Amino acid sequence: RQRQMCIRDSTITATGTTVARGCVAVDKSVIPLGTTMFITSGSYTYGMAHAEDTGVRGAKIDLFMDTYDECIQFGRRNSVAYFLD
Repeated sequence: RQRQMCIRDSTITATGTTVARGCVAVDKSVIPLGTTMFITSGSYTYGMAHAEDTGVRGAKIDLFMDTYDECIQFGRRNSVAYFLD
């Protein structure tokens, strides 16, 4: 299960990178920072992503979207994350 950031609290991630598409927030006790993954949800493909930020708890992934409208349209949904590391 995952959710996405709809409000940009900061432009710098926990790993020191700038927030951009492909950046996801994770619970680092579940998914280590720096993990590379491919994320898909039904007919929607988010694509390649890197665990660069924190701020979620448990087995969730918080996807960065470029716009608020994208965020709202995607909503909260179950997805599949393929871990590539």
